[in-house]
Amino acid sequence: MKRLRHLQRRGGALLEAAIVLPVLIVAAFGLTEVGHYFYIKHSLQAAAREGARLSARGNDGDAAVVRMMNAAGIAEDKYTITNNGPDASKGEQVTVTVEVTWQDIGVRPMKILDGSVVVKGEAVMLKEQNPAPPPPPPPTPVDPPPDPEDPPVDPPVEEPAP
Repeated sequence: MKRLRHLQRRGGALLEAAIVLPVLIVAAFGLTEVGHYFYIKHSLQAAAREGARLSARGNDGDAAVVRMMNAAGIAEDKYTITNNGPDASKGEQVTVTVEVTWQDIGVRPMKILDGSVVVKGEAVMLKEQNPAPPPPPPPTPVDPPPDPEDPPVDPPVEEPAP
């Protein structure tokens, strides 16, 4: 009787593994895809924020976006940049938007997210100043500064008249 009960339980672990393993695989790949989506979203948002920050100061915001996207490992031909910073005046809003299509950049093992989804990062800041004019040339000194290795020269002393 005991032997019969042991034989009936055989294969239970295999059956449980056959039921649970596909669910675990789908969950792992799904989490990978969703995690990569949020990584891309964060990278786009950070690049847009950096571009808006520099554009608001009157600098080249697009170059900052390209630099940030290269650091994230995203090729320059995969995304688009929209920047109104060069056209904005002081006190106006500077908007920098970075967009990418999910099928161009995404890891899609389970194809949970549709390939036509547009992932977007956007930042808005106020323009603080217009581009700074170039600095003036340094003034030319009238007298060259004294050489620190030269001994100091005492002024001549006038002798009293006899």
